[in-house]
Amino acid sequence: MTRPAVSGARVLVVLAHPDDESLACGGTIALLSRHGAHVRIVCATHGETGSMNPAVVTARADLAPTRAAEFAAACRHLGASDADLLDFPDGSLSWADVSRFEDTLEAILRRWRPDAVITFGRDGLYWHPDHIAVGERVRTAVARGAGEFAVAAYAVVMPPGAMSAVATEAVQHRPGVASAFWGVAPEVFGKGALPATRIIDVSPVIEAKLAALQAHASQIDASNPLAYLTPATASPLAVEHFHLLETSPAHRSALDLLTVAPRGERAGLARY
Repeated sequence: MTRPAVSGARVLVVLAHPDDESLACGGTIALLSRHGAHVRIVCATHGETGSMNPAVVTARADLAPTRAAEFAAACRHLGASDADLLDFPDGSLSWADVSRFEDTLEAILRRWRPDAVITFGRDGLYWHPDHIAVGERVRTAVARGAGEFAVAAYAVVMPPGAMSAVATEAVQHRPGVASAFWGVAPEVFGKGALPATRIIDVSPVIEAKLAALQAHASQIDASNPLAYLTPATASPLAVEHFHLLETSPAHRSALDLLTVAPRGERAGLARY
């Protein structure tokens, strides 16, 4: 059987807000891109109801264009081939324009024909309603095209304890830093998530992941533990986890070639 190659593979990443791509799977995007895959990132909203770092933006009307520019910069850091910022309403993805969103995603799938799709799982990373809604819309679009094309669908999984470790490190060394992320307690990340079926070591590209995260300055103020991550302290985020959701039984994707071998090899590319 011919194995898929990372080089030339097409991977579609569909998430909800600018900065989701960097935190959830930025290392995998960067690693895929480094090995020659074509990664297209689709972001459903401009994140216009998000946080506002007063050092970057002070007027609510300026947040959407600011986040659009940050998203573009982050995608460049990650090496994405294409980046699409859609216009669905931030905070309302569970009920607003559901049919239009699903039709948009199905059209992208049919036109671009990726061999893998990355999105949110049913836990939404930390039970964010928009994240949960995006995962649902993607699963519907993939199911619609199941008879026409084979695509492996993966949910991002946040390992329990990863964000707690990041927060603990920052709080210990940076007085005044909050122990939460955007008001979300770190132990909520990954709580109730599906078990990981694909684990990818992204330490070779951790600097790209951190640069992409830090590009979202409007969302990461001086109280956010993510503001103080360095390659030396980012090990909790240097391994990314995924759960394989739906796939043709005979189909393998580029993510399988990046998966850390079961015996614990920590290599950028799994050995076959």
